[in-house]
Amino acid sequence: MIISAYEAADLDGALGIEMGSIDRTATPAAWARVAPGGRSDPDRHDECEIWVIVQGVGDVVVDAGRHRVTAGTVVAYEPFETHVVENTGDTDLVFVTFYWRDAGRAQAAAGRRGGGASANGRSSSSRPRRPRTGTCTSATCQARTWEPTRTSGTSG
Repeated sequence: MIISAYEAADLDGALGIEMGSIDRTATPAAWARVAPGGRSDPDRHDECEIWVIVQGVGDVVVDAGRHRVTAGTVVAYEPFETHVVENTGDTDLVFVTFYWRDAGRAQAAAGRRGGGASANGRSSSSRPRRPRTGTCTSATCQARTWEPTRTSGTSG
């Protein structure tokens, strides 16, 4: 078992925001923080990525679409979606990101979107393996707020 707790002091600058790797997980993961009024640099890569917003409010912008996010929102990005996160609140926006390569999804997305280069013009494969941020707005990317559901016959 691996347990990681958010510690702002453990974060470093990356992509215009603060990020810190969560070590030894099977899927690469990182904590991220966006200060009030801050925003990430645009990012685009060949990995799939999921963010779980754990604190704060803001907007994610994906391929020019804008979506509101709050604590409890899950954002899933497909490969090659250009994304930015903006903190529109008065407190830190904190999220955890998980990312992985899926060759089939990346190839399909590259065909649909003309993928292959990152937002800063470098090939995705030449980018440093550093945690990234993301946002959601395209038809293939979905932002959803988690709400508990009950199944008939279950307690809780």
